[in-house]
Amino acid sequence: MATPIAQSFVIEASPSNVIQTSGSIILCATLTGDAQEPATATLTVGGTPTLGDETLDLTSDIPVILRRGTKLTTSNGSVVTVTTETELTAAISASVPVEPLATPVPTAAATIKTWGLLRILSPQALPLTSDSTNVDRKDYTFGLQGSEVKTRVNLNSSVQIINQATDRAYWEVMHPASLGSNNVFALIVTNAEHGFGAAQVTSLTDDNAIDEISRPSFDLMFQAPFARVGQYSYLSPARQIKLNEVRKLAGLSALS
Repeated sequence: MATPIAQSFVIEASPSNVIQTSGSIILCATLTGDAQEPATATLTVGGTPTLGDETLDLTSDIPVILRRGTKLTTSNGSVVTVTTETELTAAISASVPVEPLATPVPTAAATIKTWGLLRILSPQALPLTSDSTNVDRKDYTFGLQGSEVKTRVNLNSSVQIINQATDRAYWEVMHPASLGSNNVFALIVTNAEHGFGAAQVTSLTDDNAIDEISRPSFDLMFQAPFARVGQYSYLSPARQIKLNEVRKLAGLSALS
């Protein structure tokens, strides 16, 4: 997806006034059985990719959806951006529309790992809430002074979106999951942090007000093991590598 011309005229905010939630997104996929993460598709590059090509021949080992804007990182280090949502059928080569290939160009037979996550089109609220269950553990040693210990930590998000008929992630993943017991995989990304894991979708509501646009809301109750990861620059090198692995599988560019 090419950068809009208007982006060249955006006035940068001073560091003290950056809106940390600007550009926040939520990606998701349906999970089956007791899976904690989506199945990983392995894509293989076919043909002879050339600098400037606007399509890339790909074959997947399992069915997978490549959403518009997906960043595909190949085994030879190139990054390719998908420009049109494309569904790949297992073992059948398809020509995927991409931004003009740049250096380094994907090499023939290079591989790509991806989860094929879908994106909620118009999120309005993506709060991440960590809470805990505590029990009293005061004893005679410290007399009147109280003491508590955490026995459980939860991660939840009360999501609100603008309803769109073309929002495949909402209608194919979140909406049906709210009516059943299957988990979904959800990845919430803000400028400040990442929250991800298997989750239950509960409390889906749409007030359908006559003088308003449709704004569905639902709760994501993350199921252990889940992760809430803070600013990339404050992570250890090992955790930075792991976070970038998640981002690549999710079709996002690596952080540095």
